[in-house]
Amino acid sequence: MKLLASKLKPKAFKKARTSTVVCPVEFGTYVIFTIDDVYEVGITKNSVGDDLVECDCRAAEFGNSCYHAAAAYKKHLMIARGAHERNLIPSLLDQDYLLQAEWLN
Repeated sequence: MKLLASKLKPKAFKKARTSTVVCPVEFGTYVIFTIDDVYEVGITKNSVGDDLVECDCRAAEFGNSCYHAAAAYKKHLMIARGAHERNLIPSLLDQDYLLQAEWLN
């Protein structure tokens, strides 16, 4: 289930800082490694331009905010800002991210 990024709870962002490793696969698609499992998070925009996050974890299936989505969204914003500051389009990720994506495949 897709959730508006603006509805992600502060508690989720706090837990994400210490509980996850986020690996970008491509801009808008992230693999989240936790101690217990691996999740995939997708980030898109709706028709009015709001960011939507979608995680494949159990909590997100019921429309709840999860720390996997919060971690991915934070990374997503960092990549987008960095690409904008370097005058790159967001789909052109840093070499480090490309290497991580190759490792996942």
